[in-house]
Formats: sequence, C-alpha cells, structure tokens
Amino acid sequence: MRNLIIEAVAPDRLEGEGPIWEIGPGLGAMTAMLLERSTRPVVAFELDHGFVRFLHERFVHNSRLTVVSGDVCDTFTDQLASAVPVAILGNLPYSSAGRIIGDLLGYERRRPERSDRRTNRRLVCRRMVFTTQRELTDRLVAPPNTPEYSAFSILCRVRAEIRRVRNLPGGCFYPPPRVNSSVVEIIPRRNEEQVRDIGLLQELLRGAFGARRKTLRNSLSATRFAEMLGRPRLEQLLAAAGATPEKRPQELTPEVYRLFADLLDEELGARR
Repeated sequence: MRNLIIEAVAPDRLEGEGPIWEIGPGLGAMTAMLLERSTRPVVAFELDHGFVRFLHERFVHNSRLTVVSGDVCDTFTDQLASAVPVAILGNLPYSSAGRIIGDLLGYERRRPERSDRRTNRRLVCRRMVFTTQRELTDRLVAPPNTPEYSAFSILCRVRAEIRRVRNLPGGCFYPPPRVNSSVVEIIPRRNEEQVRDIGLLQELLRGAFGARRKTLRNSLSATRFAEMLGRPRLEQLLAAAGATPEKRPQELTPEVYRLFADLLDEELGARR
C-alpha cells in the first residue's frame, strides 16, 4: 500500500520547489522511504502524541524531517508560512479523510460571514496522493446522475482533477480492516480554473442538493439568490451556464456548477 503511494508521487522526480508533506506517518515507514528517495524536506503531520515521540526518536539525526503534532486541519496553514508543499501524501484515517481533503482543497466547514466570503485557505500543490476508504473515493470520482454523486463530489472536482489509482482489498493491511480502500490522486487546478467564490458555490449546492429529488426550478426558488435576483433572472443565469431549470441537481456537471456560481457572483457583485 505505501509503495503504491510512493510510486504515484515519485518523490525523486518531482519538479518545482517545496517540501513533501505526509499526513498520518504513524511509525514512519513511509517517512523513511521519502527521506531515502528524495533530498527534499519532509513535514509529517501526526495527531497521536505517542507516534510523535517515536518519530522524534527514530529520526533524531535527520534534519530534513519536521514533525508537526496535532490535527493537520488545524496546523497546516501555519506551515504554509514556511513553504508551500510540492506534494502531499498519506494513509488518511477513514473517519476524517473527507474533512482533511476538503480542508486542503479550501472549502469552508463553517458558513462564513458575507464579508469574509473570499477568504481562501486553498492549498496549491502539484499532487496529492492518499489512501482512503473506497466509499469516499467512490464519491470523489462519481459521475453525475449516480447515487454517489453529491455536493462534496462537485466541491472537490471544482478544485481539482481526481482519479482513482487503484482499489485495495482489506488483505493489503495488517490487521485487515472491515472495509476496502482505494488510492486516489488529486491534482489541484490552477487559479484561473477556479471558482471565484467557494463560499457562494457551497451555498448554491446546499440549496440545490437540499432537495435532491426536486427540479432546480423548485429547489433554487427557496434560496436567497432567487429572492435577490428573482426566479426568471436566476433561470437565465442557469441557462447561460449550460443547464435548464427542469434538471435535477445530480444531473449537472461540476463545470456547470462552477460557471453558474461565477455568473451569480458577477450578478450579485454588480447589484451591491
């Protein structure tokens, strides 16, 4: 499993400046491989204090390793002050993998104030490669109009290109878990390919997917966008993005949602 991640990241062939980040190093098996295969600094984020002490002892003579104690979602922005990583990898805990990926890609877990909407914590690196629960990977790569396709799928794919590298049966781990896993590769998009206001997109998706079985005409009519712009203008903007109000939310691609959110942002900005 760890070899698959190392092979996907290819640390000895990474281009550009910056350290490699590892999330959840545990006893440091993959950490040792990174330090051996690359001359870059390695920053390892570990939540378990016992593992943190062990890593300090095991790699005490290696000055290229920095071990950061605590939840990566609470600590990674501090590390950005030193250097932006060229790659991020790790065997993510099943219970928090979605939250970690979402935070790294920069969408808000809390509803921001209107004035703070453009705060952007998105982390831009060349590549992320993670082991996750297969169910989460299914959601990340799900095509439109499938049960796994969701607002989370759209938010992540607006931010990045995502592909499944390989599925992993439970026997790849010891002790074997009760669920299957996947290796997933995430390539963050360039700034010019980004949605302008991720908070606005999240609000739009909450309105749309809050009534998944309804048409967009009905689900979006209850949002503030319909209140501010009027339903006819809202439907005009939806058409300009490439969809019709008769569609259901799960039928639209991430790119349509991105365009729709940008058009809404322009329209609302012009009315301020």
